[in-house]
Amino acid sequence: MLSEYWEHYVSMCQLYDDVKECFAQLQKCKIGVVTNGQEAQQVEKLRRCGILSVMDVVVTSEVAGFAKPAPQIFQYACAKLGVQQTQSVYVGDNLELDAIAARDAGLIGVWLNRLHGDLQASPRIIKRINRLTELSELSTHQDYQNQTSFCILQ
Repeated sequence: MLSEYWEHYVSMCQLYDDVKECFAQLQKCKIGVVTNGQEAQQVEKLRRCGILSVMDVVVTSEVAGFAKPAPQIFQYACAKLGVQQTQSVYVGDNLELDAIAARDAGLIGVWLNRLHGDLQASPRIIKRINRLTELSELSTHQDYQNQTSFCILQ
């Protein structure tokens, strides 16, 4: 029963319209996914969405042995990418589990707030974007110029 549900879920995978443009803009950066999902399911979902080949790494909590918001999963991802945490930007759609947790692990945390919800909840130190294509604007900002990797949440 669960596998049938998962097959249906994965088959419905659709990308937001800004995802491929974002990847094109960041082609000189290393790109990865950090997820609390199961390895086989997450890899298959990325494959079916047509973006697995863009990923330099896919880090799941199942393989890493840690789940977000634990700093170890972000450190593990940076180690797999071969970059320092201080040289990495992590973008996620959950303020606490993604942006703040990444910041607490030593990365630059960016909140992808597609729904424009609770703007007051974002601490000033957390950069907020509404679309992934706004990341290219960050790359020209002084605070982000030395970043060599972007981890994009699925």
